Amino acid sequence: MWLFKTKVIMEKWILEKEKMPDFDGDYLCNISQVQPCGNVWNYYKIVNCKNNEWNIEIDEIVLSWKKLPTSPEFENIDRFNLKD
Repeated sequence: MWLFKTKVIMEKWILEKEKMPDFDGDYLCNISQVQPCGNVWNYYKIVNCKNNEWNIEIDEIVLSWKKLPTSPEFENIDRFNLKD
């Protein structure tokens, strides 16, 4: 059996009004959505950005975004063989 330690580096949140992504792709976004009753829902969603436009519903607003993490890097910590 292998035990692994993963390293996942998450980027910092970037305000949408300050900067758009440099490249097209999927990003983790903090979304705000006003409901018909007046309540505001805030939630996270993976959103595609293409040509500096977010692919979101008409009533959604992107407040901030960050790059999705790359695949985790694995380090071999320990290996041992379990026998019956």
